[in-house]
Amino acid sequence: MTAVPALPFHDGRSVPQLGYGVWQVEDEVAADVVRQAIDAGYRHIDTAAGYQNEGGVGRAVKAADVPREDLFITTKLANGDQGFDSAKAALDASLEKLDTDYVDLYLIHWASPQRGKYLESWKALIELQQSSCSRRGRRSPSASRTSRSRSSRRSSPRPEWFR
Repeated sequence: MTAVPALPFHDGRSVPQLGYGVWQVEDEVAADVVRQAIDAGYRHIDTAAGYQNEGGVGRAVKAADVPREDLFITTKLANGDQGFDSAKAALDASLEKLDTDYVDLYLIHWASPQRGKYLESWKALIELQQSSCSRRGRRSPSASRTSRSRSSRRSSPRPEWFR
């Protein structure tokens, strides 16, 4: 596979421009197709709690011949998990399913303004980012097993992001 350009975030980190998404891929199938994608050269894997296939993605990442730190894993907060405490708990659940200590990008899947919780969710994501202790979002060994991800956006959401 040809080298994939990376797009920079405002904080100096970057994301591979080309990623492999697993929307509508069943969990039982995800491990195989994600492993094939990694073998083909993909380094950015995009999943979400709502896709219900994070377990398969995690199995593929564990089985890959590519070190975890060379992969970029994105997952997303499900609408039903929006809110300050529930967004943090949802990341813990995603990390458990993915069988990893961190994700490279944790997003609010849909702002879902009718729920009135997207700003609470955003604040949780900011706290999760700030609790990170290394460039990849890991927490210190003395912290809980679950690590917190980083965010690709500025700390203050702009209203137009949620329209």
